[in-house]
Amino acid sequence: MDAVLVESRVREQIRTLDLDPVQDSARVLHLIQECASDLFAGGSLINVPALVLEVHHQISGYGPLQKFFDDSTVEEIWINEPNRVFIARGGRSELTGIVLTPEQVRDLVERMLRTSGRRLDLSQPFVDAVLSDGSIMLLGIGMIGVCLLALAVITDSAGAFIQQRELQSVADSIALAGAQGIDLEQYYRTGATQSTRLNSAQVENIARTHAKVMTEGSEITLTALRVEPNGKSVLVTLNAPLRLTFFDALAFDHVEVSASARLDYAP
Repeated sequence: MDAVLVESRVREQIRTLDLDPVQDSARVLHLIQECASDLFAGGSLINVPALVLEVHHQISGYGPLQKFFDDSTVEEIWINEPNRVFIARGGRSELTGIVLTPEQVRDLVERMLRTSGRRLDLSQPFVDAVLSDGSIMLLGIGMIGVCLLALAVITDSAGAFIQQRELQSVADSIALAGAQGIDLEQYYRTGATQSTRLNSAQVENIARTHAKVMTEGSEITLTALRVEPNGKSVLVTLNAPLRLTFFDALAFDHVEVSASARLDYAP
């Protein structure tokens, strides 16, 4: 009740001052601190710092879910239904004790869509976007009877970053291997000179063979491998699905990480 009172008063100030709760988050926090101090000063038993954090999360963050956004060990947040909110740590799912109302779920979805500039409706039932903090958002509409249930998954940017770095390492290695595909006839005729060029067909063959070796037995599944030799350099571009704990069984294969590497041949 105390948090509701503070939130109500601060939201009124936000409207009066024409503030953006997200963009002006620091100023909103100051308003909350001032309001809480005014209301609960003088020996109150209220835990003011905890109350301030709760209200700030509610106004400028993602409410009860914000603590998971702030936890670097949390990789994903999944809302299966309002009273079943899951998180993933280390690729393992956990059922949280968070219980949301349908109104809170709708509010969270609206906030995410508003910051991403995307839309979600029956004409576009699946949405993927990057939030302001770098997290990747996936939203879908599921039909249950005549009700629409919004599912939200937030993948921590650190998880996506690690997968992108893995893919980048593979791209670097493929480009390095491909650059060994020099024109052997020219090399044997003139030796390694400034005019020595890469053999495009040989570069492509070496690169694709090396890609197969690099990804065999790993968790990386390439959806695209482009090798672009031009005689003096090799450009390799890779795409692979972003591996999501909860969405392995759903059709979100269009959410991908990519990496590219270029190596110039210089004898």
